[in-house]
Amino acid sequence: MMVSVAFDCFEKVNSIILQVSHINNNILQMALFRICVNTSRRLYKCQVSRSASKYVALRNFSSSFSKLRDELDTIEKNILLRKHTNNVSIIKSLLAELSEHPGNIDALKKLELEVGKLPNRTHERLIAYGEKPCEIQRNQLPLPKVDDFSTVCKDFNYIRTDHLGNFNGHKSYYLLGDLANLEQSLIRFTVEYLKRNKFLLMSVPDILPGSFINGCGMQTEGDRTQIYKIETEECLSGTSEMALAGLFSGTVLDEKKLPLKVAAVSRCYRAETSGLNEEKGIYRVHQFTKVEMFSVCSKNQSEAVLESFKNTEVSLYEKLNFRFRVLDMPPIELGASAFQKYDIEVWMSGRQMWGEISSCSNCTDYQAKRLNIKYRTTAGNLEYAHTVNGTAAAMPRLLISLLESNKIENGTISVPESLKEILKDRNGWEQKADSLEFYWFDGDCAPNSVINAIIDEGNTVDENSTAGAAGKRIEDFVAALYLKYNFVGMRLEVWSKQN
Repeated sequence: MMVSVAFDCFEKVNSIILQVSHINNNILQMALFRICVNTSRRLYKCQVSRSASKYVALRNFSSSFSKLRDELDTIEKNILLRKHTNNVSIIKSLLAELSEHPGNIDALKKLELEVGKLPNRTHERLIAYGEKPCEIQRNQLPLPKVDDFSTVCKDFNYIRTDHLGNFNGHKSYYLLGDLANLEQSLIRFTVEYLKRNKFLLMSVPDILPGSFINGCGMQTEGDRTQIYKIETEECLSGTSEMALAGLFSGTVLDEKKLPLKVAAVSRCYRAETSGLNEEKGIYRVHQFTKVEMFSVCSKNQSEAVLESFKNTEVSLYEKLNFRFRVLDMPPIELGASAFQKYDIEVWMSGRQMWGEISSCSNCTDYQAKRLNIKYRTTAGNLEYAHTVNGTAAAMPRLLISLLESNKIENGTISVPESLKEILKDRNGWEQKADSLEFYWFDGDCAPNSVINAIIDEGNTVDENSTAGAAGKRIEDFVAALYLKYNFVGMRLEVWSKQN
């Protein structure tokens, strides 16, 4: 029985060692090896040949156990720098218990849980930032003067958020009509862009084992978890990053094939909420759709991959005419898994604030060591991979940004040229009365008599309008606009109000 317990102890310690080794090659390992040393001394007399060599090696570490306090101090400084929950005292207590009773499996399980909460190392560049981010880029587009998102949606009944608590919960919403269509168009626009940039598109599950989520650095236990758990003890995914990382769990990749770049569209579920006035409406919600980028790469590639993810996000938002800024985030803004992170914020005129719409993070080997993702180098050695993640498009904040960054005037919104082909091909979706109508122009706008044309239920135009004489069918109407005003390229959406 003692041999069995000690072997369980040894295997459990091995798994914990792998988790902490992302911080420093020596941090905590001496203490954990000490536990194994005590176990090995008990087992040595049993002459367990298959593990004797391991235990002999472990005894060599016992003389270094005195370094533990300094190494725990290094961990604690990193925790305090990032303002994470300081659980070092709990770890010390558990280590003391296990040093005396190395076969205490319950203590080992608690130690594994506490070690799993430790954050990644912090890029030394960020230490000088204090608690404020460093703005590294801002485009020079003028501040838009438009109606705020909620006003536009209320005027045309394109969103419902009221009176949903009785059956759908707090922070829920319905997108209606052409706003829902615009959401799908933005997703498709983003996916097509990523595919052109050599991302492999994947479809991922939304229900995941807790080990995948914990392995990515989000805790599934505790009162403050952001994760929804279901009766089977599985969890709703907070982001497709978790499913994508889990896909590579337990794999060994060829260095020559790195970096791997994948993307997925998924629903994301977050238990977080906020009562802040600036985050009212659908700015922060419990479930939303997101297009995620994810990469598995070598340790020498991760910083370059992070920069490429940032540049991909910047390029996407430039095409959507957003006024944005890029922030290099300070230590206190880093999640547990992030070694460094960039945020992108858009000016949201309706809220008179900069709102985060995207981020990208270099997680180094933090996730890979928890999920056992490795690669074989060209020299034949096994190394833990690095992982990088980034948000390409997160709804509904992207919808807020789009409507508040582009011209809304006289009942119209000017949609960026980059969305033209995506919106034009809507899989046979037919326009109906009292909905958004889409046309393309080169100029900033068309004459008011055309912009304010009201489309009736028969898909005809007002015969007294400028373009009315050209024909009563929508197709003739659009053709007449092309001929009369010689406009091509720019999209205008004509909002028709109910009579």
